Amino acid sequence: MRKIIFLVLSVFAIHANAQKINRVKDINTGSDPSSPVILAALPNGDILFSAYDAINGRELWVSDGTSQGTKIVKDINPGSKSGYLYKSAIYLNGKLYFTGDDGVHGTELWVSDGTTGGTKMLLDIYPGKDTGLSANTWFKYYNNKVYFNGISSVGEELWETDGTPSGTLLVKDMNPGSGDSYVTALTIANGKMFFLASDGNSGHEVWTSDGTDNGTKMIVDFYPGALSGASGHTMIEYNGKVYFAGQNPGSTGIELCSTDGTAQGTKVVKNINAASNSEPERFMVVNGKLLFTAKTSTLGKELWVTDGTENGTKLLKNIYPGASSADPAPLGILNNKLIFRADDGTHGNELWITDGTSNGTKLLYDINTGSGDGSKYTVSSSYSTLLQRLTVNNVYNGVMYLNGDDGTNGSELWRTDGTDTGTYMVEDVGDIPNNATSSELDFIFVDSNNVWLAMTDGAIGKELFLHRAKVSTTPQSIGGITAERRATLYPNPNNGTFSLNINNPSFLNGLVRVYDITGREVYSQGLERGQSQTTISLNNIATGIYKVLIELDRHVEVHTVSISK
Repeated sequence: MRKIIFLVLSVFAIHANAQKINRVKDINTGSDPSSPVILAALPNGDILFSAYDAINGRELWVSDGTSQGTKIVKDINPGSKSGYLYKSAIYLNGKLYFTGDDGVHGTELWVSDGTTGGTKMLLDIYPGKDTGLSANTWFKYYNNKVYFNGISSVGEELWETDGTPSGTLLVKDMNPGSGDSYVTALTIANGKMFFLASDGNSGHEVWTSDGTDNGTKMIVDFYPGALSGASGHTMIEYNGKVYFAGQNPGSTGIELCSTDGTAQGTKVVKNINAASNSEPERFMVVNGKLLFTAKTSTLGKELWVTDGTENGTKLLKNIYPGASSADPAPLGILNNKLIFRADDGTHGNELWITDGTSNGTKLLYDINTGSGDGSKYTVSSSYSTLLQRLTVNNVYNGVMYLNGDDGTNGSELWRTDGTDTGTYMVEDVGDIPNNATSSELDFIFVDSNNVWLAMTDGAIGKELFLHRAKVSTTPQSIGGITAERRATLYPNPNNGTFSLNINNPSFLNGLVRVYDITGREVYSQGLERGQSQTTISLNNIATGIYKVLIELDRHVEVHTVSISK
């Protein structure tokens, strides 16, 4: 019996040692944190991130996972003042677009290829020291350009850039004069860009744009007059329509709404809370279904599901019985199932899992046994408005990485494969080397088998750490195209309209391009982080064979699609 126990403990020790988490570099030396925020995965395997130190302030950094290879890209604002501001950024075609301040021009649009010489201000949108970009800057790729909300003498409006100063232009002054249109929630669906904005008379409403002045217009004044017909900061594409939180004179408050891009096709899907607002939010497409959170007068905030119809919009499960809120918060999608944190009134906030059905919605693992909270927020979920999605990269090869607290070891890195036995703490980093109670895990970014972390080991402040995950299989790479399939297309053949399902939607920046048989690009569309489904509509496309290239950070794959009329 002792031999068996010894063998079991030996196997466990080997397993634990294989899960080593190492500090990459103490960027802000001493006990003060650098609080790194990962922004992009570069083609060579390095990452771009922002970090703070007492000498340079918060600036743009690059790392290859070694201390020597972790260095500042450029001191944008010379001295101790910060040059890299906020956390919104988009990485496309080898360039990172972000908000920067050199101390002379105010906060403006900057671009970087990861080198000192290639990091520069793209354009002084609001000339002088005035700010051209805000803390709530949205970036979205559409039609070979990056769109964002910029600020100039005509207020905050929709802008575009092709990556050059001359190609960085105001798209439309929607609120004429110096008034702000407050552009937010940029979303791509059916070959068009949707967003929320105000023209100064109609309140916040849903707008659409093809990238031109004349093609940028309010779909409908959903709530006529100065009141807003759309609210929140999130919209999502599902089965060819865009879903949002909104209201009109016929609803009792803010409810689940959808639009197909026409005034007639913009409607309240269901008046969920007949007494007041249901406040739908936290939209996620899971296993072909649209999940979201909402509340009623008799139920707290719970998980709901919709197929886009009134009858098909219903409570998925009353996780916290009665009127109390389970407050479900999505943590990511794993194997076509949603992993989320929720409180059932007995176990505290713990890991739950759902396949989009009531019977398939259940407690996955009680990390902190009893009523204590075991599932913790990380940066990737706690400021989702700034990151435009509830999760960042936290999944690779059938494993999701999470922030958990078992009540003994404090906040540490956990992993799950979606099963009880496959859910466990990776390592108690906070106990190394001086018995700190928590790693204060604050960011998780998975790039292939590298798990980048912002945390502390108790000896230093919050810094950049790296866990090289030991996975059972490693996708082969030939010519830069990885063999691991993360997306499926259907139907195929089709008439030019097809759906794209992303099996592993954990990515920071995504892109889909379509090429004809000559290699000419005929369509391109950005993918939202966390997006697991989108509809591609190729208007007026000729019959033939096309290549669909899907880029998810450094993961690239090619599909062949047949189009016939």
